[in-house]
Amino acid sequence: MLNAHGHAVRYIETTCVVDLDGRAANLQKSLARGLSWIERQPARTGKLAIVGSGPSVRDRLDKLKVWDGEIWAVNGAYDYLLSQGIVPDGFWGIDPLPGLAEYVKNARPETTFYIAGSCDPSVFDVLEGYKVALWFPACDDLVYPEGALQVPGGVTVLTRAPFAAYDLGWRDITLFGADSSFDDKLEWRYCYDDGTYKEDSRGELNFVQVEQGGPVFVSEATLINQVTNLGIIKGVFGDVLKFDCDGLIAAHLSAPMNEIDKDGNVIGPCTEWFYENRR
Repeated sequence: MLNAHGHAVRYIETTCVVDLDGRAANLQKSLARGLSWIERQPARTGKLAIVGSGPSVRDRLDKLKVWDGEIWAVNGAYDYLLSQGIVPDGFWGIDPLPGLAEYVKNARPETTFYIAGSCDPSVFDVLEGYKVALWFPACDDLVYPEGALQVPGGVTVLTRAPFAAYDLGWRDITLFGADSSFDDKLEWRYCYDDGTYKEDSRGELNFVQVEQGGPVFVSEATLINQVTNLGIIKGVFGDVLKFDCDGLIAAHLSAPMNEIDKDGNVIGPCTEWFYENRR
């Protein structure tokens, strides 16, 4: 498909890896455990770092080791930070596959594990005896208990965590490792060694440019969607949300593309990307 400027584009759609019936069954099992749910909290002082698994985390370790505030980790970033002597205050997970349990096999008692209600029971089994709090991703298909706080956001847990953080009172939030791309030589897909976790994405690789003539990034469909989500989320949060990342997200935020309506008004970040499939 060509856009209005004659550039080849594809529109990326992602779907949940577990169907509605599977997620609904998981939800009922997690609710039956009697765990506490997250609840909206008043604004608090202090800083929060939310750490994803992008390669740039390796270059931010000195900052994170002296971080004056709380640190949350997402998926494999948890184990990686532990290996570097950093014990996260929180872990966030949303993946409904049993493989999410692999990310918390080295759970520490200092960490609160924020696990989506639709996650697989095996995750809660691994975390038996640790501090676990349920959270509920806002969606159109699952029915949550009355009064449950539903967390909005995009296609990944990294796009949900800022909203959850705000609900929990944080007003100074920095995202690390939200690169949404790999290094150009594919030596580092993540901050940790590639292949560490069997549930890590193995999607089709794509060469991506934010704008013609700019640098080319290697990414995947879900990560491309994550970038567009994060661009919108940054606009919603303003100065409350900061990014300390490299890669595709840094390029997008420094030179965002915007859709323009017929009257010339900016109506939001553009979701068209110039790229070629890597066959």
